[in-house]
Amino acid sequence: MNPLLIIIIGGVALLVIVLVVMFRQQPAGQDLIEERTGGKAARGKKKKQEDEEFGTVITSAVDRAVKDRGFAANISTVLARADLKLTVGEFIVISFLLAVAAALVFYFTGRYVLIPVGAIVGFLAPRWYAGYLQSKRLKEFNGQLSDALNLMVNS
Repeated sequence: MNPLLIIIIGGVALLVIVLVVMFRQQPAGQDLIEERTGGKAARGKKKKQEDEEFGTVITSAVDRAVKDRGFAANISTVLARADLKLTVGEFIVISFLLAVAAALVFYFTGRYVLIPVGAIVGFLAPRWYAGYLQSKRLKEFNGQLSDALNLMVNS
Protein backbone atom coordinates (compact mmCIF):
# COMPACT_ATOMS: atom_id res chain seq x y z
CA MET A 1 0.00 0.00 0.00
CA ASN A 2 1.21 3.48 -0.83
CA PRO A 3 2.58 5.39 2.21
CA LEU A 4 0.84 8.62 1.14
CA LEU A 5 -2.54 6.86 1.16
CA ILE A 6 -1.88 5.53 4.65
CA ILE A 7 -0.97 9.03 5.84
CA ILE A 8 -4.13 10.56 4.32
CA ILE A 9 -6.43 7.88 5.75
CA GLY A 10 -4.72 8.09 9.13
CA GLY A 11 -4.97 11.88 9.17
CA VAL A 12 -8.70 11.82 8.38
CA ALA A 13 -9.34 9.17 11.03
CA LEU A 14 -7.30 11.09 13.59
CA LEU A 15 -9.18 14.31 12.81
CA VAL A 16 -12.56 12.61 13.25
CA ILE A 17 -11.47 11.06 16.56
CA VAL A 18 -10.12 14.39 17.83
CA LEU A 19 -13.34 16.20 16.87
CA VAL A 20 -15.53 13.64 18.60
CA VAL A 21 -13.45 13.48 21.77
CA MET A 22 -12.72 17.19 22.03
CA PHE A 23 -16.26 18.41 21.48
CA ARG A 24 -18.08 15.75 23.43
CA GLN A 25 -20.16 17.72 25.87
CA GLN A 26 -20.25 16.45 29.43
CA PRO A 27 -22.30 18.26 32.04
CA ALA A 28 -20.26 20.07 34.66
CA GLY A 29 -20.88 22.53 37.45
CA GLN A 30 -24.35 24.05 37.54
CA ASP A 31 -25.57 21.95 34.59
CA LEU A 32 -24.67 18.73 36.41
CA ILE A 33 -26.51 19.85 39.55
CA GLU A 34 -29.63 20.82 37.58
CA GLU A 35 -29.59 17.52 35.68
CA ARG A 36 -29.35 15.46 38.85
CA THR A 37 -32.03 17.44 40.67
CA GLY A 38 -34.45 17.43 37.74
CA GLY A 39 -33.97 21.08 36.84
CA LYS A 40 -34.12 22.68 33.42
CA ALA A 41 -31.22 20.57 32.14
CA ALA A 42 -33.17 17.35 32.74
CA ARG A 43 -36.20 18.72 30.92
CA GLY A 44 -34.01 19.83 28.03
CA LYS A 45 -32.46 16.36 27.80
CA LYS A 46 -35.48 14.90 25.97
CA LYS A 47 -35.32 17.62 23.35
CA LYS A 48 -31.59 17.07 23.00
CA GLN A 49 -32.14 13.33 22.45
CA GLU A 50 -34.68 14.10 19.72
CA ASP A 51 -32.14 16.39 18.04
CA GLU A 52 -29.51 13.64 18.22
CA GLU A 53 -31.82 11.30 16.29
CA PHE A 54 -31.92 13.69 13.33
CA GLY A 55 -28.25 14.64 13.33
CA THR A 56 -25.20 12.52 13.54
CA VAL A 57 -22.72 12.66 16.38
CA ILE A 58 -20.13 14.44 14.28
CA THR A 59 -22.42 17.17 12.95
CA SER A 60 -23.87 17.86 16.38
CA ALA A 61 -20.33 18.02 17.82
CA VAL A 62 -19.34 20.49 15.11
CA ASP A 63 -22.53 22.48 15.79
CA ARG A 64 -21.65 22.74 19.48
CA ALA A 65 -18.06 23.67 18.69
CA VAL A 66 -18.90 26.53 16.32
CA LYS A 67 -22.12 27.73 17.97
CA ASP A 68 -20.76 31.04 19.28
CA ARG A 69 -18.19 31.76 16.56
CA GLY A 70 -18.47 34.63 14.10
CA PHE A 71 -18.05 32.55 10.97
CA ALA A 72 -20.89 30.27 12.11
CA ALA A 73 -23.25 33.24 12.08
CA ASN A 74 -22.08 34.10 8.56
CA ILE A 75 -22.62 30.54 7.36
CA SER A 76 -26.03 30.46 9.02
CA THR A 77 -26.99 33.67 7.21
CA VAL A 78 -25.83 32.27 3.87
CA LEU A 79 -27.79 29.04 4.44
CA ALA A 80 -30.93 30.96 5.37
CA ARG A 81 -30.66 33.27 2.36
CA ALA A 82 -30.12 30.28 0.07
CA ASP A 83 -33.09 28.49 1.71
CA LEU A 84 -31.00 25.41 2.47
CA LYS A 85 -32.33 23.29 5.32
CA LEU A 86 -28.90 22.49 6.77
CA THR A 87 -27.30 23.28 10.09
CA VAL A 88 -23.93 24.98 10.26
CA GLY A 89 -22.33 21.74 11.45
CA GLU A 90 -23.77 19.77 8.55
CA PHE A 91 -22.54 22.41 6.12
CA ILE A 92 -19.02 22.31 7.58
CA VAL A 93 -18.93 18.49 7.55
CA ILE A 94 -20.14 18.42 3.93
CA SER A 95 -17.45 20.96 2.97
CA PHE A 96 -14.76 18.89 4.69
CA LEU A 97 -15.93 15.61 3.14
CA LEU A 98 -16.03 17.13 -0.35
CA ALA A 99 -12.51 18.48 0.14
CA VAL A 100 -11.24 15.03 1.13
CA ALA A 101 -13.15 13.36 -1.71
CA ALA A 102 -11.79 15.77 -4.32
CA ALA A 103 -8.25 15.33 -3.02
CA LEU A 104 -8.65 11.54 -3.12
CA VAL A 105 -9.90 11.68 -6.71
CA PHE A 106 -6.72 13.44 -7.79
CA TYR A 107 -4.65 11.08 -5.69
CA PHE A 108 -6.12 7.94 -7.24
CA THR A 109 -5.86 9.36 -10.77
CA GLY A 110 -2.15 9.96 -10.20
CA ARG A 111 -2.25 13.76 -10.41
CA TYR A 112 -0.44 14.46 -7.16
CA VAL A 113 0.21 18.12 -7.95
CA LEU A 114 -3.54 18.80 -8.13
CA ILE A 115 -4.38 17.30 -4.72
CA PRO A 116 -4.29 20.68 -2.91
CA VAL A 117 -6.30 22.30 -5.71
CA GLY A 118 -8.92 19.56 -5.44
CA ALA A 119 -9.08 19.96 -1.68
CA ILE A 120 -9.58 23.73 -1.94
CA VAL A 121 -12.20 23.46 -4.69
CA GLY A 122 -13.99 20.67 -2.81
CA PHE A 123 -14.05 22.76 0.36
CA LEU A 124 -15.38 25.85 -1.41
CA ALA A 125 -17.93 24.06 -3.63
CA PRO A 126 -20.77 24.03 -1.05
CA ARG A 127 -20.34 27.76 -0.41
CA TRP A 128 -20.41 28.44 -4.17
CA TYR A 129 -23.57 26.35 -4.48
CA ALA A 130 -25.20 28.23 -1.60
CA GLY A 131 -24.24 31.52 -3.26
CA TYR A 132 -25.76 30.32 -6.53
CA LEU A 133 -29.01 29.39 -4.78
CA GLN A 134 -29.00 32.72 -2.94
CA SER A 135 -28.64 34.74 -6.16
CA LYS A 136 -31.29 32.62 -7.89
CA ARG A 137 -33.71 33.23 -5.03
CA LEU A 138 -32.96 36.97 -5.07
CA LYS A 139 -33.61 37.15 -8.83
CA GLU A 140 -36.96 35.39 -8.36
CA PHE A 141 -37.86 37.85 -5.59
CA ASN A 142 -36.90 40.86 -7.70
CA GLY A 143 -38.92 39.49 -10.62
CA GLN A 144 -42.05 39.24 -8.48
CA LEU A 145 -41.51 42.55 -6.66
CA SER A 146 -42.71 44.69 -9.57
CA ASP A 147 -45.86 42.58 -9.92
CA ALA A 148 -46.59 42.92 -6.20
CA LEU A 149 -46.10 46.69 -6.34
CA ASN A 150 -48.37 46.97 -9.37
CA LEU A 151 -51.03 44.95 -7.59
CA MET A 152 -50.88 47.21 -4.53
CA VAL A 153 -50.96 50.42 -6.60
CA ASN A 154 -53.93 49.31 -8.70
CA SER A 155 -56.07 48.16 -5.78
